[in-house]
Amino acid sequence: MFAQQPERRVFYDVLYLKSLYDKDGKIRISPQNKPLFAYYFNLKNTTNVDTVIKKNPFFNLNGIYEAGGASGGTIPSPSELIQSIGSLDVTNLADGLAKFLVERTKQELSTAFFSRFKKELDSTRQLQLLFPVTYKSLTAIDVEIYNYAAYTDLLRESFQKDLALLLPNVSNLIEDPCMDQLFAAMPHVRIIFIDALYIANEFHEGSHPGDIFHNYLVNKADNGTLRLVNENVYPALQAFDLFSQSLRSNQKDKYWVDVDSAKMLFNSSVTFQIYLGLLYQQLEKKDINFKEGSMRQFLKDRSGDFLKFEEIYQKYNIELIQKATIVNRYFINLKQLQQKGENTFNYQDYYALYNSSLNLFEQLLKSPLLLNVNPANITIAMIDRKDPKIDQYLSSARSLGNVYIDVYEKQYPSAIVELSGVYDNLFINKVVTNPIKQDLVRNLAEKKAEYDKLQDAVAKTAIKKEINELETKIAAFAEWPAINKMFIKYANFAAEVSKAKNSDEVKNAIEAIALPVGSSTVKREAIFNVALNAYVGPYVGSEKVHGIDEKYKGAYGLSAPVGISFSWGHRLLFVPTGDKKWSTSVFVSLIDIGALASYRFTSESTPIAKDTSATVAQVPKIELKNIISPGLFLSIGIPSTPISISGGFQVAPNLRSVSLTGANKDVITNSYGDNKLYTRWSVGVLVDIPILNLFTKGR
Repeated sequence: MFAQQPERRVFYDVLYLKSLYDKDGKIRISPQNKPLFAYYFNLKNTTNVDTVIKKNPFFNLNGIYEAGGASGGTIPSPSELIQSIGSLDVTNLADGLAKFLVERTKQELSTAFFSRFKKELDSTRQLQLLFPVTYKSLTAIDVEIYNYAAYTDLLRESFQKDLALLLPNVSNLIEDPCMDQLFAAMPHVRIIFIDALYIANEFHEGSHPGDIFHNYLVNKADNGTLRLVNENVYPALQAFDLFSQSLRSNQKDKYWVDVDSAKMLFNSSVTFQIYLGLLYQQLEKKDINFKEGSMRQFLKDRSGDFLKFEEIYQKYNIELIQKATIVNRYFINLKQLQQKGENTFNYQDYYALYNSSLNLFEQLLKSPLLLNVNPANITIAMIDRKDPKIDQYLSSARSLGNVYIDVYEKQYPSAIVELSGVYDNLFINKVVTNPIKQDLVRNLAEKKAEYDKLQDAVAKTAIKKEINELETKIAAFAEWPAINKMFIKYANFAAEVSKAKNSDEVKNAIEAIALPVGSSTVKREAIFNVALNAYVGPYVGSEKVHGIDEKYKGAYGLSAPVGISFSWGHRLLFVPTGDKKWSTSVFVSLIDIGALASYRFTSESTPIAKDTSATVAQVPKIELKNIISPGLFLSIGIPSTPISISGGFQVAPNLRSVSLTGANKDVITNSYGDNKLYTRWSVGVLVDIPILNLFTKGR
């Protein structure tokens, strides 16, 4: 028997039934509300509610109600099940899940980054030599690389050691057999690198620049190898050192005599005559042989007319001493600071010394002029500074010295850029390497043509061996740019980690490199890419509210769809673009949180955000059905930018806006679309944000 109900209040029952209508678009008769209808229809139980309600002309008007099942409950229909799922409150679940996914995604990508780093170290001997301590540490971690966070201190210390020993590591790389194939094609490059490293290392030892250049000539420089750079480099060095040593000072605080003292050698013909006589005797012990002739023989043949070339020798010496005086001043200044125990010298002090020393060193370019008799009639030119190999020789010495200074000052990013520039100049410099590579390619073609014509098996075997050697040399040209890119990437990462003061800063450095902001370039580079993707940006288009609008109307706003993208690189509307890095994507949207994204873009300037005592403002309840937004778009990625132009069709999300309301703009309110079906055609200029790459096929 149906229990007697207490007296009901019509006003509240009306509001209750209206809330049911607002929620579902009609009043669904259910076990929860049948007692209400039984009361008003004066029924003893709820059994016949579905039948008698049909007799009410108002409830039967416009289909505002929907009959339910028996009071014992019903099995929901598929549509009811979908609606009930769509009505789920997913605010906390979505927020918690999003936080979890963001953190886990970062961890997974960071782990993938370290795994990739170790894999590239394992397969690239050059990287092993540049990062020996790091390689040893990652090898020790081995299969526990997934737990890299537990080894952050070890990794930071490893990076610090490798960066501090950057130049010695480069020296080991240059001497290693793994570079033989490359140097076989460009033997002069190894000489340039080795000699430049020697000079930079001597500065590291604190030697005086005068001694550095003298020791370089005596202990390191070799005429046979330097001839690969220029035939006159070695004799020019000898002449430079001969005159530099002839102007040495006896005073402890001076390496060379001053300008006025040097001029004394040319005050009288007798003084100059004696000076040349002593130089000649030194040349008797070890002559200087330029391409154009012997310096000793030059002095001997013209000893009777020595005053004719006095002007040339005086000019050479005075220029040398003027440059040397600047070097000496910077060197003494640094030594005095060190002796006082002051640590006030800085990058600028070291750079000034090194730069002025290299300016002095370039005096060697003028050494061949010493074989000329008359300044007005120069028959033997100085060494051309613009000659590609000479430029490499001098520029490399200057750059590697800058690397030393940067490392000393722990300016690791600058050191990395400088060293990378040296690699580019020596190994990828088109002026020098392209002719060499072209010669190799031409020789290869000739050998292959010869191979095809041969009949003798023994002869073909010999030619085949030569072909393999040429192919290996050519491959070395293609290998080095890739190695240089890896060096820049991992060395900069090492620099960021090495300067971190705590684990949080290490974590930020890892995330910065493992989650690159420029990841949208992947789809522009790859043949094919599939990714979990988001697009964020303004759109314009046409929108229709079905059941209200008869036709589509203009619409605009912020869109933030999330879904799956299928992308083709180097394609503009699926037409190949060659080296131009366009991309074409078919994007299937699943949800759209444009309304929430729009609020988050502006929330930093709200009163809530500015209130430092307040907790993070929470967005009101959001149901899953309110952000579902299936759609299909065609997106064109613009080269060299993360911007895409996207157009397509979607079922617009029911969540229309998230905004601040109230007198003080301190209440966050969601606005919805009255549960109507919204469809939208739109075109947008959007930022392309790949969230997670699912598949990539490289070029």
